[in-house]
Amino acid sequence: METNSAEIKPKANFKKVFLLGMSSFSDQLFWGIYNTDIPIIVQTIYHLSNTLTGWVMNIDNILGLVLLPLVGMLSDRTNTRIGKRMPYILGGLLGGAFFFFLIALFAHFELPFMYVFFAIFFAVSAMSVQRSPTIALMADITPKEDRAPANSIMNLMTGIGGIFGILVVGMISSVNRLLGFFVASIFIVIGALVVFFSVNEKRDAIYRSEGESEEPFSIFKSFGLLFKKENVSLLFLLLSVAFGWIGVNTVETFYTAFMSMESGLSPTVGEQMAKLNLSIFFITFIAFSIPAGFLGKKYRRKLPMLVGLLGLVFVFGVVVFVKNYSIHKYLFALGGILWDLFIVNAIPTVIDFGTPETQGTYTGFYYLFSQTANIVAPVLAGSFADAFKTKFVIFPISVIAFIVAFTSLAFMRRIPIKD
Repeated sequence: METNSAEIKPKANFKKVFLLGMSSFSDQLFWGIYNTDIPIIVQTIYHLSNTLTGWVMNIDNILGLVLLPLVGMLSDRTNTRIGKRMPYILGGLLGGAFFFFLIALFAHFELPFMYVFFAIFFAVSAMSVQRSPTIALMADITPKEDRAPANSIMNLMTGIGGIFGILVVGMISSVNRLLGFFVASIFIVIGALVVFFSVNEKRDAIYRSEGESEEPFSIFKSFGLLFKKENVSLLFLLLSVAFGWIGVNTVETFYTAFMSMESGLSPTVGEQMAKLNLSIFFITFIAFSIPAGFLGKKYRRKLPMLVGLLGLVFVFGVVVFVKNYSIHKYLFALGGILWDLFIVNAIPTVIDFGTPETQGTYTGFYYLFSQTANIVAPVLAGSFADAFKTKFVIFPISVIAFIVAFTSLAFMRRIPIKD
């Protein structure tokens, strides 16, 4: 139930959202170092093959597919002295920091690989535990109409965490791996403590349920919410999310390899150009997060989301038909802004289909579809690249994915913030 009286319209506390964003900062700091350093550790110290390294790096996707929706559902039914989301956020970040440092410690002393593997397993599990409750708590403390701007703040903090991880902590780690992981773990702990001491869930939540549900937890019943008659629009939105992520992830995964190996440029120049263009995409995405959220609030989300997807069809359509690599940086800059318009507004819209009692569950639904897309996209794109014997195929695949995402979103008739 809503804790505020009907006469008083709750106001967004964006300062609280910013402080809660330290969880997103810590999350992206972790993944930034994890994705760049773990392959180096397992291949240089333990001499794993590329295939085995790929499987190790896919552990987080596989675990996330299960944990992200499951923990979101469980958080809806949790009731503790510090709230229903906070135990998962605090435990996940502190556990992730502890096991993350153990990865580097075990590798530093060259302990058997099984030690490192289990440290990796528990580190990524812990970080997966905190993600859905973090976004659900953002929804709990923010009025529906302000969730797009609030989510844009969370995205901004995610981006800052990623940049800080790569440019600051990553530089330390490249010189001294153990020290780099220690510094990263300390910042993750600091992030957890900032969230815990600055956000009082019991006091700050605008939308919350009282007490634990008397019904036994059923994952099948929770998933059954997806197929309720009134949630047909939600399914179209989630399909749009999945295909949107397929479009982005396909390019992100293979673009550097294409530019290095097939662009006709020298491998070094092609790789550098690709990394610069992807960085530009990431920078404009961060820079436009806040405006995208407020545009979503002003135009009730669906219109900015449609514009974003249609624009992405144009951007990568130009890449397909215009073989001029010098314009890629401008297209990727525009692409980061357009992706903002879609994804910043998609997450709060999915959550708004739920009720205060099911916001964690609906957050989990978002991550179920996005995580599935991120697992499928590299395999799908790689298979087509092998079949057509060129990585250039990633661009038409991306265009098709964005067209499907746009079409699916167009069928979303119900906009929950109207309800």
